[in-house]
Amino acid sequence: MRATDVFILKPSNTGVRGFKISHAMPKGHAMTDEPGNLACFEQPTSTLIGVLEHEFQLPVVDQTGLTEAYDYALKWNEPDRKQPNPDDLKRALLDQFGLELVPTNMPIEMLVVEKAQ
Repeated sequence: MRATDVFILKPSNTGVRGFKISHAMPKGHAMTDEPGNLACFEQPTSTLIGVLEHEFQLPVVDQTGLTEAYDYALKWNEPDRKQPNPDDLKRALLDQFGLELVPTNMPIEMLVVEKAQ
């Protein structure tokens, strides 16, 4: 366990929305991840967590309480990956999903690899 900077993904006061419990995978891809556009089909929230960790370059702790496979889509203003827009991504999470990213510092389990001599 190591204390580190993380984001906690949790429901806002307005409650979670925008997640539809999935019953079958549609034909095509399970996930579309383009600049400013994420669409997932029959995916757990861990898929969203992975995208957020990549976008923010920090661990994200899931406290959403969502435990099923869902269909969900998120759009934010990011014309290309070379110009990330983290503030708009946070706003989109809140506006479209009712989820907020809360920065904190807490102990999380990490695998530490030390250079062998």
